[in-house]
Amino acid sequence: MTPLVVQAQLLPHDTYSPDPDQLQYLNRSQALLQSATPSNRVAFRIMFYGNSHFLRPWWSDMVQYIQATYPHVVVIATNASINGFFAVDMSRTVIADVGQWQPDLLLIRAIGPTEDQEALYKNIRAVTTADVIVQAEHPITPPELTESADDSRLLVEFARNYLWYPPIANQYNICWADIRTPWKEYLNRYSLPFNSLLIGDNSHFNWEGNAFAAELMSAFVRPRPLPTGLDPWNNSWIATVNLHPVTNWSGDDLEMDASCSRLDVVYDPDVPGEVPALTVEIDGQLPSKTQDFWGFTRAGPSFEIPWPGLRRVTSEVLLTWEEWTLRVMSFNPSDFSLSYSISGTVTGPDGAGQSGLPFLSNSRRVSVEAADMIIGDAAKWRGLNPPAGFEIKWHSALFANDTLSESTPVFPGGDNNQRMFYSEKDIQRRVRLKRIVGAKNRIRAIRAYSPSGNAQITIRTSSPNVIPVEPPKLFATLVAGAVHLSWPPEYPKGAILVATDISQDGQPIHWQKLAEVPVLKSNRWQVVHNPSENRTFYRWSAE
Repeated sequence: MTPLVVQAQLLPHDTYSPDPDQLQYLNRSQALLQSATPSNRVAFRIMFYGNSHFLRPWWSDMVQYIQATYPHVVVIATNASINGFFAVDMSRTVIADVGQWQPDLLLIRAIGPTEDQEALYKNIRAVTTADVIVQAEHPITPPELTESADDSRLLVEFARNYLWYPPIANQYNICWADIRTPWKEYLNRYSLPFNSLLIGDNSHFNWEGNAFAAELMSAFVRPRPLPTGLDPWNNSWIATVNLHPVTNWSGDDLEMDASCSRLDVVYDPDVPGEVPALTVEIDGQLPSKTQDFWGFTRAGPSFEIPWPGLRRVTSEVLLTWEEWTLRVMSFNPSDFSLSYSISGTVTGPDGAGQSGLPFLSNSRRVSVEAADMIIGDAAKWRGLNPPAGFEIKWHSALFANDTLSESTPVFPGGDNNQRMFYSEKDIQRRVRLKRIVGAKNRIRAIRAYSPSGNAQITIRTSSPNVIPVEPPKLFATLVAGAVHLSWPPEYPKGAILVATDISQDGQPIHWQKLAEVPVLKSNRWQVVHNPSENRTFYRWSAE
């Protein structure tokens, strides 16, 4: 960030060190960034989602900082901020905007009552496993430079940034980025006016303000020590199961139970063999035949303002790929009410509605709550009335794949992921992959994402990575990378032996006793082992 500071001519100031208690909410994304090496490049998806302050150029400077600091990371960034939107609005739009994009790190900023903040944080946590940073407000009036909790003129801005918002963010495991305190310290240190880092509107950053904001926010992704053993791909929110082409598959089928809202296939393109192609079944049917995996993209902007004309659109029935159009039929400037029609390129004309009332189309493919129609609100805020015939458009889309086929890696030396499905529902599903053609050993892993923190994958096709020996009822399941073995209580406690080597005739050899001691639990002897090798075999011994 040094070149930016020099170019913007900021005065000398202390390096900002964020609160360590807040940084703990960013451990997963930090571990992901630090895991990248020349031979293990990592894709890092970062999304900015705020109001007009997030549309200033500081955000792209922060992206450049991340790319320069972590050269083996491929940074994939997007800014979906909406000028003039408040927390109550974002709490609705975030479900589609953030859920469908699935970032690794999400930065947000929104103003509104505490109940709207909590609704926003709750919906974010419902649709993504991303680490989240909420940016505090910078001061925009002279009294804010000397504010304190002891001030008899306690400012609402102080309460929002120090008393109200941070505890709510932390309640949802969200990092509160207090840039307000160092901002005030910088201005007070040099007795600068409150607007020294702002443009003429006394609200948005000027060039110096942009540089300072980028520097402060970049401190939250600065390299730092992390807890020992932290794995960005195996934790409560993300589970990765490495596959073996023999022991995990039953012929051409791979079956599993997956608790998640998103499930990916991870390919290894460096393994020789024919590129694989697979069909997907979820709970016994193709994903395209399940309503859960369909959704709507962001609606087009309101008249003369970038607000989406509809904050959220849902459906009561199975959708199909098509473009939807809302057409204003009439507009009343006295109360900003309007009437409209809805049509789809496949469905055709699908009913008419009135602002202020809920809408359900004739096909039941389009449902809009009354508060989510905001074309009239945009007209009132902007002072410009949409004419009859004004249209907004959006699409229904499938966020899953009926078939999977390994594609050319986006970048060499890293994971080549393909999304099996994404849904707003974080539940357990039975998943079946069937190989059509190609080498199974190029399918390296399955990865599950669970916003509720219950990420699990259990391979069901056969006892994963297990050679069944005495006792005949030795049972094993694979949960979040750990092998859970159990056997009936009528057998002795005994011990479990493990092998990772195979003889020329394909039999496991060099058996060694596990250090883990069996325990009697739920009326079965049980052992949990975290294998260090993808190909690990187990057997029971009476000793």
